[in-house]
Amino acid sequence: MLLAPSSLRAVLTVAADLTGTLQAEACARELAKRLVPWSAVCNDQVVWHFIDRPLNYVVYLGLAYNSAHDSTPWTLDEYGIDTKALEPTKDQMPLPILVRSALAAWSGWRLGVN
Repeated sequence: MLLAPSSLRAVLTVAADLTGTLQAEACARELAKRLVPWSAVCNDQVVWHFIDRPLNYVVYLGLAYNSAHDSTPWTLDEYGIDTKALEPTKDQMPLPILVRSALAAWSGWRLGVN
């Protein structure tokens, strides 16, 4: 299914870094594949959504993602590790909250498996 770009700005954003866009899509596909054990659906399709401003909250990305993401702090809390402290601030890392939250979960996951 081919979706029309939502705006000229969306087209220009993708065109400005096609290599980065393709790399982001490859990462999204890999994430979906790794979440299959948690009931994720992996059909190799990536859909881009463009908005005018960054989100200030983490959106619901489906049961698989949220289950994996939420299990990390619940487990580490039992050992006195606060995963919120692992999340970089916007000043430290000027990325959307979704990315910073995922990085904190990844850091927590690495602590948990070591």
